[in-house]
Amino acid sequence: MGVPVVPITTGRACHLDAAMVSGGLKLLKQRLDPASLDLLWVENVGNLVCPAEFEVGEHRKVALLSVTEGDDKPLKYPVMFREAHCVLITKTDLLPYLPIGIAMGTNPVICRLLEPLMGLIRYMPAPAFIPLLIIYFGLDELPKVLLISIGTFFFNTLMIMDAVKFVPRELVETARTLGGRTLPILTRVVAPFIAPEVLDTYRINMASAWNLVIVAELVAATEGLGKRISLAQRFLRTDEIFMGVIVIGLIGLLIDLGFRALMRRACSWAN
Repeated sequence: MGVPVVPITTGRACHLDAAMVSGGLKLLKQRLDPASLDLLWVENVGNLVCPAEFEVGEHRKVALLSVTEGDDKPLKYPVMFREAHCVLITKTDLLPYLPIGIAMGTNPVICRLLEPLMGLIRYMPAPAFIPLLIIYFGLDELPKVLLISIGTFFFNTLMIMDAVKFVPRELVETARTLGGRTLPILTRVVAPFIAPEVLDTYRINMASAWNLVIVAELVAATEGLGKRISLAQRFLRTDEIFMGVIVIGLIGLLIDLGFRALMRRACSWAN
């Protein structure tokens, strides 16, 4: 059963208001009885200021915060986090790549210790680890997750490290002159500067992650596009193989377009 959705255009405004939501409800009534709904979700895609200050008739206010936006958002937009009944942290699967990459880019000692090891493992093909992952972790979902992590972690970390190395020293020196310490400089100077490069790194390496998902399904899975292609190969169903490849490509394209849209919205100042 599909979920009914009513798009609301805000015009030149940066947020929804009660009148806009009321108009959306009128459109919804033309399709179904609102009384039959157990939950009505109003998605306000504005910034972290206006949605907190303008009521739209909601019973609960939920804020979505991506880890790639930095940990200084509660300090910059305190009203949003005071008013919200719940804060959901999203994109936490990208979190492990940030601290190590930033640490390697800012600390020469950590860089010299970890870069050779990562450079070595980076050239090991991730599918070669599949037999070991199956032996040690079985055929459940865990080995698939580990396979994707092995294939993307080192690339993401080294690319983020390179992005940190190109942060202008003038920015860091100015922050230190103004009394900034190490952690605030990392979160308020370095992290915002490299945010576009980090998102672009995730976008580029998402292709590798998506390919590894299909590889994992080819080897040890009971369902999925990779499994369907494997079965079609066994019975020489070339039409199904072509269709599976096309679907895989289209999903990858949608993921790429999604990251581009996220970059335009989250890092509009860098476009």
